[in-house]
Amino acid sequence: MVSKAAPHKKSRDEAGFDFDSDVTSSEGIDLVTTWLRESGKAPLLSKDEEIELAAKIEECRQSILATIAPTKVTIDKLKEIVNSVEELAPTEVDEESDDEVLQTASGPLTEENAAVMKKLSRSFERIRKRLVEETDSEDRGSV
Repeated sequence: MVSKAAPHKKSRDEAGFDFDSDVTSSEGIDLVTTWLRESGKAPLLSKDEEIELAAKIEECRQSILATIAPTKVTIDKLKEIVNSVEELAPTEVDEESDDEVLQTASGPLTEENAAVMKKLSRSFERIRKRLVEETDSEDRGSV
């Protein structure tokens, strides 16, 4: 009689490891020990290599963002985010409300930090308005 074992599951012999076993068993502990021993043999990056790798990662991240940013799905998601922020945010922001918000921040808030936060808030608002205008004009052009 032929065994009707699930075709997608490999047996212990095929995989070389019993995936259904307890990881706290001696076999599981041996695997962790082996992994730690082997990973400890890998050379660590120097400071310069780490900086170079971080720069490459950031370059690739920017490239990916530049590729997906103009897609309709991304624009639709950004519109959704902007709309949800608009629902939560006050319609107009004045100096007094800025100060009230800043006073509720956790930790000490210096005048320098407050000025930077206000500047960033205004920059974000300008960018948000420009994004809304651009996406609205794209919608009118695609209709």
